[in-house]
Amino acid sequence: MGRAAGTLSLGYKKLVPVEEGRKGFSGLVGDTSLYFRVFRFGFRIKYEKNCHFSYWTNNIFFKEYRYGAGISLYLTKFLRLDYNFYYGESDYPVAMTVQTPSGNYEELKRNDIHRIQTLGFVFRVIKNTGIGLMVNFWERESNYYWANRDRMFVGGYITYQF
Repeated sequence: MGRAAGTLSLGYKKLVPVEEGRKGFSGLVGDTSLYFRVFRFGFRIKYEKNCHFSYWTNNIFFKEYRYGAGISLYLTKFLRLDYNFYYGESDYPVAMTVQTPSGNYEELKRNDIHRIQTLGFVFRVIKNTGIGLMVNFWERESNYYWANRDRMFVGGYITYQF
């Protein structure tokens, strides 16, 4: 009838700044996902928590949380359609002085919300190996008005999970 598979990765990360007075990070990080297939449908859920290096001079890192879900439809033995949706937040720990559109200056801790939607298809080539093409719609909303972005990417890939 169906099968389930998943991953669970947990770790501890500690970032110690070289410069005194900078805020560091220590804490749990992880990545977990679950995939369940029922007949012609595959369902995915995912959660990630991590700390990434930042290129901002006043913030050497940011914390990121991401949730996701997706569905696959196996149209034939050799063709699969995929859709995924991810929602995430990025928190920067140190406030920065920014100029608002009105010209005033304000102290803000940057917080970003990002949404990613992917739509694609995969052709099976051998056993569980497939070649796919995916369109990725990426959007970021930030409390720093000039950091708002939206992008579209198109890319090909090889998967070993058909």
